[in-house]
Amino acid sequence: MRVSFATGWWQRFRGLAHPRFGGTCGTLLIAPCRSIHTFTMKRPIDVAFIDREGRVCRIHMALPPRRLLFCRRACAVLERPVSTRIPSGPAPGSDWLRVGDWLDLGSCGVDSGGIAGVPPDSGFDGPGEGRLRP
Repeated sequence: MRVSFATGWWQRFRGLAHPRFGGTCGTLLIAPCRSIHTFTMKRPIDVAFIDREGRVCRIHMALPPRRLLFCRRACAVLERPVSTRIPSGPAPGSDWLRVGDWLDLGSCGVDSGGIAGVPPDSGFDGPGEGRLRP
């Protein structure tokens, strides 16, 4: 899965509300992060909270604007606009993550303490792009 990284406070705060931070792939990794908001969003988003072991511990599909979510176990969050869904699945969100899925967050610069950084080979100082390995 291709993702963009929100590495600074302002980038995390803005999330997907600003097109620059959504990158070309439309999926954003925010870390460290235990809570998100959709106050500045105009459209719903899909959200996956990820714990320190890289396991998806909570998901929300089509989260509408003007909402606030918190997950105590999370150290990172993946967000994507609902419009990036692949319509080929038998059910909404079938192309998205499920609770219990494991992701290799180390490849994204997230260590076991949940500290985010851009992968060393990305060449970015701010939001970067990379891949999450399922």
